[in-house]
Amino acid sequence: MNPKDTEEAIWAFLCEARTAGSVEARQKMITMREVDQRPYMRVAYGLFSGSATEEELARVGHDAGAGSAPEFYAQLYLGLYNEALAVGGDPGVDLPAAPPAKRVNPEAYQAKAAAYMRAAAANPYGSRTGDYMWHLAKVHLKERGW
Repeated sequence: MNPKDTEEAIWAFLCEARTAGSVEARQKMITMREVDQRPYMRVAYGLFSGSATEEELARVGHDAGAGSAPEFYAQLYLGLYNEALAVGGDPGVDLPAAPPAKRVNPEAYQAKAAAYMRAAAANPYGSRTGDYMWHLAKVHLKERGW
């Protein structure tokens, strides 16, 4: 793993969350050795590692303006994050010791994931730039049937 690559750290989390759960994925999260120069990626990393919130990432995207790269990447990573929580549990809520009444409904995370991914795929940034991550969002929608 490359401790200088923010996106690699996030994708490693996404893989771990599917196989071992989000709690373990967060515990194994790669510690970054360098600060990503893109503010939206710093906040995205913070979301996955537990030091930032969904609201903070959404705000960074929104504040950058409609159709911007930060808005697109915020939508994409919020979608992927919520899907990971739907599959692997929420490390902030679904701790192994949490009683079932405290656990969040996975369908709620799936619905949020689908909404964010639809927004990312519809974001003008992607069609304007052809960014491969925009294509990833479109394929993701198709594969999930969203």
